[in-house]
Parts: sequence; C-alpha cells; structure tokens
Amino acid sequence: MENPKFISYAKKESGITLSVLVITIIIMLILASVSIGVGKNSLDSTKLQGFYTQLEIIQKRVDDIASTNESYVDERGNIIYLKNQGRNLTNSQKNILQNIIQEENINILATNFKYFTIQDLENELDLMEMEYNVFIDFENRIVIAENGINIGNKKYHVLKNTTYYIKQDNTTNTETISSLSYKVTKYGEDKYKITINPANNQIKLSNIKFKETTTKYWETQSSNEIIVKPSTEYDIIYEDINKNKVEKTIKVNSNTDR
Repeated sequence: MENPKFISYAKKESGITLSVLVITIIIMLILASVSIGVGKNSLDSTKLQGFYTQLEIIQKRVDDIASTNESYVDERGNIIYLKNQGRNLTNSQKNILQNIIQEENINILATNFKYFTIQDLENELDLMEMEYNVFIDFENRIVIAENGINIGNKKYHVLKNTTYYIKQDNTTNTETISSLSYKVTKYGEDKYKITINPANNQIKLSNIKFKETTTKYWETQSSNEIIVKPSTEYDIIYEDINKNKVEKTIKVNSNTDR
C-alpha cells in the first residue's frame, strides 16, 4: 500500500519542477529573441557597409575617368573614351532611375546617365567582382545602384553623404558683394592659398565651391582657405546670408601675392 505522505510530496515536487521548467523556457525564449535581434542588426550593418564599399570603388573609378578623360586605342586604331561607354537607357530604366533620383532627393536630370551591368563594369571599366548593376553620369560624377540594397524598411541606392560634382548654373540668382575681399599667399613650393575674408559676415563660409575656370567640375570647401595651383584662374562661388549666389574669379600667380 502506497504511503499517502509520499504521494503528496511527489505531486508537490512534480509541480515545482514544471513551474521552473516553464519559467526557464520563457527566459530562454526572451534571450534567444534578443540575440536574434542583435545578430540581425549586426548582419544588416555588415551588408550595408559592403554595399557602400562597392559603390566607393565605382565612384573612385568614375572620378578618375572624369578627371583625366581616360581613353585607349582599340584594335582598329580608334580612340575610345571611357566616359562615353555604357548602354543607353531603355524607357523602363529611365523610369526606374527617375524614381530613385526623386527618392534620394538628388538635384540632377536622368538624361546624362548610362547603364552598366556587372559584366560591363568589368569589361569596360576594369572593375572586377562588383555585385550591382549601376547608372553612371560621368559629367556630374554620380553613381546610382539600380536595385540597391534593402535594410529593414529602407532601400539604399547611393553613397551616404556623397558630395557630387554637379555643374552649377552661374547665371541664376547671382549677385556681387562689393565688400568681398580675399588674400592670395604662397603655400609651399608649388601651391598658393586663397583666403576668403568676408566683411560684416555677409558671406556664409560653409560649402564654398571652386574650380579652375577651364574645367566644368566644382569642388566643395568647408573652410575659408583654398589651396590651388599657381598661374591658374579660378572661379569661386559662395552663398550669402540671404542665400544669394556670389561669384568671384581670381587669377593666381606670383603677382597676386597680397
């Protein structure tokens, strides 16, 4: 005959063990969900960085081609300029590109873009092991990934915080500030420094744009000092406190030291 005390104790012991087991499972599930979330965020970050790295490689190649007007002579003796390579966009691709431009808020038209498949990037631009088909505008040095990459609820198509060399329209909203002054001084052996000295804080010194007069690509400078080559004429554009565009052309040579 079974001992009643023993049966009662066994049931009680079994009940305690079941409760502990349930609690343990709940804790394990919580820890597992946290680990999965952390792991997913880490994986997403790695994927996005890989995407940016590939676009940086393509962007650097585009900058080099645009800066040097790189070319080669084909087997027939024809000069082939790399900036003229790429496929013309189909109507479908134009629509895709235009939607991306609007989503990314890029102030540029889709008309100058050419399309490059992964194989085109390898064959025409010597870029190996790329993973994305891209749209390229060599004139304005812009690279846009066609399909991009999905991270969470957002899709990425372009580099983060990229400063594009978009040709400026110097005739729109341009004014002259008579009190604008600058100084050109020797900087090392073969460089000069243009120092902008705005009077009465009329000019905002953030995002100054400058270029050699004979070229069409603008560079951005975030301080009031610009390092340039001697014996060259430079166009410089600012924005005043009223957001009017201000233009100045400076000839840099030994006579401008002042």
